This record gives sequence, structure tokens and C-alpha cells, in this order.
Amino acid sequence: MDGDMERLKESHSCEHYAGNAGYLLFVTEGGVFPFVKYEEQLAKINDYCLYLLIFLKEKVDTFEPFDIDEHDWAGPVSWEHSQFLSWSFLYEEINKYTLLLLLLAFFESVLSEIANWFSDITGNSQWKKVRNPKVSDYIRQIGMCCRADLQDSLADELAYYDSIRKIRNQFVHHTWEQMTDQHEKFTLADVINMISRVIAGIEQSALAVDLI
Repeated sequence: MDGDMERLKESHSCEHYAGNAGYLLFVTEGGVFPFVKYEEQLAKINDYCLYLLIFLKEKVDTFEPFDIDEHDWAGPVSWEHSQFLSWSFLYEEINKYTLLLLLLAFFESVLSEIANWFSDITGNSQWKKVRNPKVSDYIRQIGMCCRADLQDSLADELAYYDSIRKIRNQFVHHTWEQMTDQHEKFTLADVINMISRVIAGIEQSALAVDLI
């Protein structure tokens, strides 16, 4: 799909299998549960994001395009123009932020599950006492269980997460008017790429020490 679709490709697209989709969609290397589950869930979320974008774009396209700069704002607003602006707003901004919320909620739940799972395997009971852990806490704990410095090997991915987490928090805690142009600072494909690389890095580290 084109840039309007956030550079997303369907999960079964041949471009993913050929490695030229432009972003990574996680595929389990070891075939161990729950990594198999993560692969399936992320593929479904990827397609959900794409299909919703397609639907909203088609809805926007049903209305006659308007030249916003030349529109007479002092005159009466037609029903078509009002609908065009409303659906454009949903498509270009609100929908993208809500999909970002979905992706980061999935990402954080995955890390929570892995951290608790690996801690149980390695007998680290102290981890359960950590209150309100952050992503950095999950990564640190998972790395300890895998005897790997995941904070270093996944530094780029975690830095990207921090940048989009701030955008997510702004959307959740502030008014929409304060989000002007924030949606241009990330693409959903890049968010999925970050999630995939982190999960893949964790799985590879766990396989390397026979933790799974």
C-alpha cells in the first residue's frame, strides 16, 4: 500500500516473506509458546490497523474533495464539507493515535508476560515485588534471566519506544489540540518494526542460553 496506509503491508504479503516490506513482522525462530502466540497476535493487529486505515480512507474518498485554503469559512458549511472534515480528522489523526495505543498496549503486555515467565523459570521471586514496572524494568529483568545485556543490544529500539511513548502519553493526558503534527513523527510500520525486533531479540537471547 502507499504512504497513506502508514507503510503497512498485509501480514501474508509476499513482500514480508521476501524481506522487502520495509519493516519486520515478528516470526518465531524457536516455535515455542507463547512466542508462537505473539507472532499470530501481532500479524492480526498489523492487518487490523491496515484494514481500518483502508476503510477510513475509502470513506474520506466518498466525499467530494475540498480546497481548504480557498473555502469560504464565512459562508455556510455544506453537509458534504462537514463530513469530509470529520472523516479526514478521524483518518489522519485520531485513528492513528488509537492504533498506537493498541500497539503499545500489546507490546507492554508481551514484555510483562515474558518477564514473569522467565522469572518463574529462573526462580527469581524478587521480580514479583516490583511495583508498576516500566518497559525498562521488563527489559532489564528479561536480560538478567537470559544472561544478556538487552538494554544495550536493543538500545535503538528502546530509544524509539521512548519517543513514541511520549506521544502516546500526550494523547492520553492532554487535549487533542496539543497534538498538532505529532502524528507526522511516527508511522505504524515503524512501531510494529520496533515491537518485532524487541520480541525477536528476546527470543534469540533465550534460545542462546537454552532458557526456552
